[in-house]
Amino acid sequence: MQLVLFFPGQGTQRPGMLRMLGSDIDRSNEIFEAASQWAGKDIKELCLSGTEQELKQTENTQFAVTAMNLCYLRILQDQGIEPNIVLGHSLGQYSALFAAGVVSLDQLFSIIYKRVVCMQKVTVDGALCTVLGLELPQVESICKMLDPTGENLSVALHNTKTQVVVGGTADYITKAEAAFQNAKALRIVHVRVSKPFHTPLMRTMEEPFSAFIDSLTFSAAKCPLILNCKGEEASNIEDIRDDIKMQSTHMVRWYDSLLCLSRIAGQSDVYAECGVGKTLSGLLRSVCPGLPTFQLSQPKHLQTVIEQCKQL
Repeated sequence: MQLVLFFPGQGTQRPGMLRMLGSDIDRSNEIFEAASQWAGKDIKELCLSGTEQELKQTENTQFAVTAMNLCYLRILQDQGIEPNIVLGHSLGQYSALFAAGVVSLDQLFSIIYKRVVCMQKVTVDGALCTVLGLELPQVESICKMLDPTGENLSVALHNTKTQVVVGGTADYITKAEAAFQNAKALRIVHVRVSKPFHTPLMRTMEEPFSAFIDSLTFSAAKCPLILNCKGEEASNIEDIRDDIKMQSTHMVRWYDSLLCLSRIAGQSDVYAECGVGKTLSGLLRSVCPGLPTFQLSQPKHLQTVIEQCKQL
């Protein structure tokens, strides 16, 4: 058996989420010290008592979600448990880099800091909407029909076969939603964000963020790491570096990542969502029905994972 850890991204934050750790809170002081140093604020207190509105602010969300992901990883590591395969959704990819040993704790939060700063400098406002019930080729065709250049409307995330997230300027998103309805989409959900993440509209952040990533020294991954934009296992350090640089302005191929996971992992392996909530577990079950998945934020699930991994 292998342990597969998948790390969630923005949207999983919730007020008081650190209390979910119970007696394990103090295990993660080092994580929160590093996060707070780079954030310039007390991230542990934010995860303990921050309001929903405070946690929604991307400069808070990115540090808080990443820190929480690492808290659950630390609980496993304190039991001598390390993952055999890792992947992370959007922001969660940075947690996966740390879990795979590619970056140090300080490097991880320095990347989050730089990502926040670069995103805040993007002046273009935009929106995202989730399209349910249409497959990627159909969604891409509609986007291309409405915006042949792909500059103002494009696919941001491909989560499952029939769950696609589109990003663009507000006026293009409005047009796209009407077109998706005409194409018989089952449902369209407007995502409450202020920036069109993972689209060309974020391009102004690409150069400064890429330059910063190039300035860092990465270590080779100590376990298979499945990448967001490639949708496949990383081949080498430069493969990882390129994916990180592309991620903010290119589509997250999560569906392809899960298909890759299904090829390198097995039915008897342990699959655990390493962070708050169960969003990624649902996506995994949609792509790979029948897989037993665990959410480490549920104490019973966490204990089961620890017990099963100690038998590996």
